[in-house]
Amino acid sequence: MLLNDRADAAAVDATVARIQETLVAPATIDGRIVYITASVGITLLEEGDERIEDVLSRADAAMYHAKGLGHARYAYFEQYMLNETTRRLALSSDLRSAVETDQFSVDYQPIVRLADGAIAGFEALVRWRKPSGEVYPAEFIPLAEEVGLIVPIGRFVIAEAARAVRRWQKQTGQRGLRMHVNLSVQELLEPDLEAYILGQLQRHELPADALTIEMTETAVMRGNALAFGRLAQLRSRGIPLCIDDFGTGYSSLRYVRDFSVDGIKIDRSFVESADGSLGSAPIVRMLIQLGEAYALDVVAEGVETAAQAAALHALDCRYAQGFHFYRPMSAAAISRLLDGQAVAG
Repeated sequence: MLLNDRADAAAVDATVARIQETLVAPATIDGRIVYITASVGITLLEEGDERIEDVLSRADAAMYHAKGLGHARYAYFEQYMLNETTRRLALSSDLRSAVETDQFSVDYQPIVRLADGAIAGFEALVRWRKPSGEVYPAEFIPLAEEVGLIVPIGRFVIAEAARAVRRWQKQTGQRGLRMHVNLSVQELLEPDLEAYILGQLQRHELPADALTIEMTETAVMRGNALAFGRLAQLRSRGIPLCIDDFGTGYSSLRYVRDFSVDGIKIDRSFVESADGSLGSAPIVRMLIQLGEAYALDVVAEGVETAAQAAALHALDCRYAQGFHFYRPMSAAAISRLLDGQAVAG
């Protein structure tokens, strides 16, 4: 959209507000009510602007910055935003190369039973270690979802996780060890997802409940009927489902009520605190009681101190994970750990 003779910032802000107010009105599509929000990038014409491509590039960079701020936000272009866009494009290219050249690996963080500290399972965590240095998941996973590469990355993680948990089951003699694997909404929409997971279970001679599928609460809220249907189908096959980062969404209780799950992970924001104590004991107590009421396995994330672990145990939380117990480590390091560590039976 081009605004003529509107150099005044207040007039631009008012125009953006009218656009957002117009778009936020619900629309009915195929009998369903759909709500739309808009992310808006704004740039002002500058002295010497001759190419419309340059103007659009600045507005586009501002729009992506606005998207990163959350829903229904807008931003004026600043030079660093263009630098961010250029970096994202370079990272996107590197990401495609990483998929083709197998630059990914999987680390594993043990989940412990609070009653005795025994290892009850693991969470698989994908890592991207470029020749120039490691790229953190918080940066490359959203990008992989955006550019359509999360599916091959996710398939790699599932295969590695299945292989690893079978090896550790044999090593410890405990068939009850479980592996938690995170899925995105995009992965759920793949028609062959169920066949792929079942194929990995069969290949490694694993029972269905050896792999627990995790989805963040935000991802569950963003899901659609098809995604929910795929989750229900996986659960009907005996594969447990768990909601990660639980308690951060505005409709947490509704999803426990309406969405069949087997476990929840209490978000680390309720566990952490500056002084090392349990951050939000009343909320944690409520979430643990909610889990008990629905017969769910409850795992507390982000446990970093002995005080937090003791407080969670006193609240009857059964499982936890965090740096207080173990940091994420390679498969080889886990194998060495299990040689001398108690494992939940």
